[in-house]
Amino acid sequence: MFSALERNLVFNTIRKCQCSGTAEHLEEILAYFVGSFIPHKMSVCGVGNLLTGKHLCRLDFACPPGLIDELRPVSYAKNDFLMSMWQQHRAPLYTNIADWDDSRLNAEQRRWRQALGRHGVRDMAMHGVVDAGDGVASFFYLGALAEPLSARQAEILCMLAPHLHRVLLKLAQLTSVPAVAESTRSTRKTAGGLTRREAEILKWIYHGKTNSETAVILGISELTVRNHMQKLMLKMGVGNRTQAVVKALQNNIFSDDPIPK
Repeated sequence: MFSALERNLVFNTIRKCQCSGTAEHLEEILAYFVGSFIPHKMSVCGVGNLLTGKHLCRLDFACPPGLIDELRPVSYAKNDFLMSMWQQHRAPLYTNIADWDDSRLNAEQRRWRQALGRHGVRDMAMHGVVDAGDGVASFFYLGALAEPLSARQAEILCMLAPHLHRVLLKLAQLTSVPAVAESTRSTRKTAGGLTRREAEILKWIYHGKTNSETAVILGISELTVRNHMQKLMLKMGVGNRTQAVVKALQNNIFSDDPIPK
């Protein structure tokens, strides 16, 4: 279970992604928001097509001078050994380049590993998102990590990746950016099969209220709140409150009405 501070930071990161549209915004999100969960010194973002192998765009932030010039974008799909590892599981990946011996890598992959090592980049984490159908994918590399990626950090990276994906596709000016707003706006009050009461309870949970506090606010019993939470998590196919709120944010099922003070 996330702490209140972690939960608020996750939600604030998602909100920041929703209103971001510049490279400066993305750099801030990666350095400050993502960096608060996963301390790192540099990041590289890329968009490509897994079906065609075509590289579409790349952005890098705070990378050592000269490093990016040595890693040719055209060879990403074939020779980025982190990419080949990620495609097997499509889950957040952590690696230390010292764990890879030359016998497991082709010539270009060895060159990549040597370039990273020369520039002091040894610990790396990455994750990505693939759009179903057209094969367009975004990838986010975090380099020079302060520590190995933990299971908790990986879970947070999974939550944030779809939102980072949308920001990056917007920057790449691709027409395949997933549209969330229009497709869900008309069903906001019942998205995921939630009743208005369930959505109302979930919104108070999002604003940091406990079950007992929510019960007092709505004038119902705490047991009723717990029952509603169990039902709505089952409907949404999630395992805890944080996942329920994140899914609600992704589908815009919270109303825009301000929360009373």
